[in-house]
Amino acid sequence: MQLSVVDNKGQAADEGMDKIRELLFGQQLQRINEQLTRLEAHLENGIGQLREEMRKAANQEATVREKGNKALGERLDHLEAEFAGELQSLRAQTGQRFDDLDTQVGSQHKELFGALDKEGDRLQREKVGREAMSDLLLKLAGSLRDGKG
Repeated sequence: MQLSVVDNKGQAADEGMDKIRELLFGQQLQRINEQLTRLEAHLENGIGQLREEMRKAANQEATVREKGNKALGERLDHLEAEFAGELQSLRAQTGQRFDDLDTQVGSQHKELFGALDKEGDRLQREKVGREAMSDLLLKLAGSLRDGKG
């Protein structure tokens, strides 16, 4: 707490106290102020460097991410093209297989109908042969009954 004298000499007393303080603590206060100034400058410099390092790190990270995204995109494009090629190949193979099966079914269809026609012809011949034999046997039986034979 500062005491001040309120008279004509009061102002001079305050100025005297300031001078005494300046003499006693002036250099120490000046050194403290200089140290504080240096610390502030050092702190500002450190903060600036930290900001610059963080900006550089963010830029590097963005560059790495961009390169990774580009590489991933290229790989996906390659896989998509590879997949499209394999899909097209499978479609062609499936189409060819369907064509082969269609040809095979057609061939077997012709063979079966050919065999059926042959069997039908054979049965028809056997039927005619049976009818002729039946007629012949009937005539023979009739002639044996009549005693012509």
